[in-house]
Amino acid sequence: MKIKHFKNGLIVACLTASSFFLAAGSFANADDPYAGLYDTLENPQPPITQTGKVEVVEFFWYRCGHCYYLEGPLESWLKNKPDNVAFIRIPAVWPSYSWAFSAKVFYSAKELGVLDEIHAPYFESIHRKRKPTEGEQQLINQVFDFFYTSDFLEPEEVERNRKLLAGKIERAKELTKNYGVRGVPIIYVNGRYRLSPSKAGGYDKMFEILDYLIKKAR
Repeated sequence: MKIKHFKNGLIVACLTASSFFLAAGSFANADDPYAGLYDTLENPQPPITQTGKVEVVEFFWYRCGHCYYLEGPLESWLKNKPDNVAFIRIPAVWPSYSWAFSAKVFYSAKELGVLDEIHAPYFESIHRKRKPTEGEQQLINQVFDFFYTSDFLEPEEVERNRKLLAGKIERAKELTKNYGVRGVPIIYVNGRYRLSPSKAGGYDKMFEILDYLIKKAR
């Protein structure tokens, strides 16, 4: 696990190893070609949605470099995602303002219907120092206006948005805790199997194992 210390005392962890997951085991199985490359949770989590589909849940953080590098392979996989799979992206939230801020950006963009348009540009603005295009920046500004007190919003709108986001962030914090998330990026399949790039042996191998676990979870 790579840990960076910032001046404000925040400790930020991006997952690069899975050895600290002591609550779950990697069970060797002669019939399992990927035994030891993923974890099986001792306490499976209930479905987040009620679709009846296999749930693939990704926990991430906008300021995590490993999460950023996962985006390309993940987007490629999503283009051919099985129809019986529900993909759910959740911003991990720990008791830190920095993590909650990323969650505010994510849920504000989702509420405004512009998440698909700003998700990648916002990532790139942080990790590649790429300046957003004028159109992208306008959307990002709208997202910030959604949760900041702004001259463009009436007081009751600000309060409504604040309560809406508070509920979503609290739910994300609850899921982060319940799933036992200790680092990001991390992917769960049907609340039972846990995958990380480091344990899987790389991004490409990770999605190969993901397809296997989806079939296993059906």
